[in-house]
Amino acid sequence: MKKVLLVAFFSLSFLFGFGQNVPNPGFEAWIDYGGYEDPKNWNSPNEVTSGLGVFTVSKSTDTYSGNYSVRMESKNILGGLFKVPGTVTLGEFVIDINNQTAVIEGGIPFDHRPDKLQGFYKYFPGQGDFMQAFVFLYKRNPDTGQRDTIGTGYYSYADTVDVWSPFETDITYSSAEEPDSLNIIIMASDIFNAVQGSTLLVDSLMFEYATGVEEVVQDNQVRAFPNPCNQQITFEVPEDWENSNASIFNSTGQLMFTEAVRSRQFALTTDSYPDGVYFYHIKSGSEMKSGTFIVLH
Repeated sequence: MKKVLLVAFFSLSFLFGFGQNVPNPGFEAWIDYGGYEDPKNWNSPNEVTSGLGVFTVSKSTDTYSGNYSVRMESKNILGGLFKVPGTVTLGEFVIDINNQTAVIEGGIPFDHRPDKLQGFYKYFPGQGDFMQAFVFLYKRNPDTGQRDTIGTGYYSYADTVDVWSPFETDITYSSAEEPDSLNIIIMASDIFNAVQGSTLLVDSLMFEYATGVEEVVQDNQVRAFPNPCNQQITFEVPEDWENSNASIFNSTGQLMFTEAVRSRQFALTTDSYPDGVYFYHIKSGSEMKSGTFIVLH
């Protein structure tokens, strides 16, 4: 059976120091590592796959603005044994070929509370595939010595976008504290079933900061409330989405729940879910809506 090379990501270490903006947001600066190039401040699977003559991330002159954008293309390696989503991240890839797993570790020091991540993209998906963008803001917990996720953002799209178009994801916070670190992960594919050839171009990233806004409501046509939740969370889908399918994943990519949806509202019991960030995918036909919620007991 084919294995998905990327299966978990989200432990944190400090790599770079930046202020309130996305580093190298237009992907104008690139570093030549000898056998491959990566955008400055960003990492990709190229460090490992370039040894096989495979490059999932490259510089593109097809841009929204400036001279370059980043081009991510999902590819199979080793005769199709591994599926590698085209991916860039502010973290670092740790890939174990022998165990057929990989994690993304790392991020950057960051102490602001942005409300949105915005950017421009083109997307050419393979059959059934979809692109994804994740934002994670962390804060060290002095009691546990671990880093808690206190802010998340998530965007996905499954259809072709053949002209430069804007995207944005709202960032939802579970704490009033200031974060101390940040990771952004952008992928050309479904992490669980990357389709070879799915291609994503991204340019002109930026954070948006609102003044005097207490809460940002996700405008993705699916309501998830209360968020954060404790014992239960309720989802409300659009009127024409009564016949859809819902899936819930934890932050390591483990499928926690999947079920057919037959009404506009349905409830998910979360009393057995560990505290943390979870992702929902709700699919109706060829359309899909995605987002995040937080469980806090």
